[in-house]
Amino acid sequence: MRGFSIATVLATPAQAQLAPEVQVSTVALGDIEFDWGRDGTNCPTCNFGQGNSRFSWTDRQGNRWVGCVDFNTGLFTSPAGNNELVDTTAAF
Repeated sequence: MRGFSIATVLATPAQAQLAPEVQVSTVALGDIEFDWGRDGTNCPTCNFGQGNSRFSWTDRQGNRWVGCVDFNTGLFTSPAGNNELVDTTAAF
């Protein structure tokens, strides 16, 4: 009986959980990096009170921006992602 259970589990293919993709911005984002809630934990007091659900990216003019991500939905809280300009000489 025990061998049958293991064989049944091994013979059943795993199915991926599919989530719908959502376009969160129409802006062309270059070199995007996420600080997505360290290890899945939201920390609103991290980064000197700016939180840790953020991302940074570079636009075509060499501007480096920091944007915010809604921890619960994954949406950019500013759809353009340009909450804070941090550099004007970055590479796209």
